[in-house]
Amino acid sequence: MRPEVLFPLFRAVTALKGIGGRTAAHMARLELNRVLDLLWHKPVGLVDRRYTPEVAFAENGAVATLTVKVERHFAAPPGGKRPYRIEVSDQTGEMDLVFFRGN
Repeated sequence: MRPEVLFPLFRAVTALKGIGGRTAAHMARLELNRVLDLLWHKPVGLVDRRYTPEVAFAENGAVATLTVKVERHFAAPPGGKRPYRIEVSDQTGEMDLVFFRGN
């Protein structure tokens, strides 16, 4: 017999806030049916998004979260062969965001 304090660990994952039927179905394929199963499921990767420099001080190749103002959208010509470009800036500089297949 398990102690009552452990009962929440043996509930279905759908008992957790934000996990509905669709997410539960994906978790079931990974055999994550109980809250306890989530504790033993180890992540395979991590993206650290704490680095939040201004545009002028962002390092090349580093994952960064930037807070910018959208200045202009450059609409791609019809046909989808050219990238979609957005010009953004902050108080220290400007940059372009380029989306390929940005429909």
